[in-house]
Amino acid sequence: MLLARIFAMIEQQSEQKKEELFNQFSNFCSRSSEDCTSLEDKLGSEFGQRLEHLRELMAACFPNATITRAWLTPTGFQWLFTMVAVNGQGVGTSVFSQWVENVSKQFDGNEEIDSQIDSIYEKLMNHSGCEFLNNEGSALYRLQSSCNHNCLPNAEIKFPYSNFVLNLVALKDINAGDEICISYMEEDLLERGRGTRSNYLRRNYYFTCTCDKCQSQLEDPESESETSMSVDSDEED
Repeated sequence: MLLARIFAMIEQQSEQKKEELFNQFSNFCSRSSEDCTSLEDKLGSEFGQRLEHLRELMAACFPNATITRAWLTPTGFQWLFTMVAVNGQGVGTSVFSQWVENVSKQFDGNEEIDSQIDSIYEKLMNHSGCEFLNNEGSALYRLQSSCNHNCLPNAEIKFPYSNFVLNLVALKDINAGDEICISYMEEDLLERGRGTRSNYLRRNYYFTCTCDKCQSQLEDPESESETSMSVDSDEED
C-alpha cells in the first residue's frame, strides 16, 4: 500500500532526512476539506468510517512515529489520503500493454488488429471488473504531478522501460517558456463534448477546465448522447 510505504520511507531516515522527505510530500497539491467531501459523496456514506479505521490501523503499525505523527490525526490522515488520491499516477508497466504497443506499431492502421485488441480488453475488463488494466500499482511523481491538464495536451505520459520510470513525451513542438500540459483523461473522453469532459474532471479532479478547447466550445450545445453519458457516469460512481 502506497500510504504505508510513504510512512515507512520517512520514518526509516535520519532526523534531517525525515524533515526533508516530509516537506516534499507536503508540497503535493491537495484541497483537504473540498476533496474529502467529494470523495465521500463518490465512495458512499461509509467512506468516513472506513478512512478512520484505516487511520487507526496505520497508527498501530507506526506507534513510534515522529514527524509523520502529524498525518496520524484525523485531519492529517484525511489530507494524506486525498493528496494520494489526487496526485497518484498509475504505473503503466503491464506486460499486456507492452504487447499491445508493439503490435500496434507493427500493424499501424490495421482495423482488424485494432478490433481484436479492443475485444481482448473488453473481455479482460468484464472478467476482472477493472478498467485500469494497464496499471500495476500507483506512485507519486513530484514533477509530473505539477503538470496541469489541457484538453489539447502537448505532452503525454509513457512508461517505456516496463518499470516505474516515467517519461513525459512531447506530442508537438514545445517552445521555451510554454507550459507542459498533459491530459487527465483517456483519449476517448477527450473526443467527447465539453460538458462530458468537465463533468469527469469535476468529479475526479475537483476543478473546471478552462483550456482553449473548452473555452472555444462554451456555446456548443451538448448532444443528447453526450448529456446521457454524463448522467450515466454520475450514476455509476
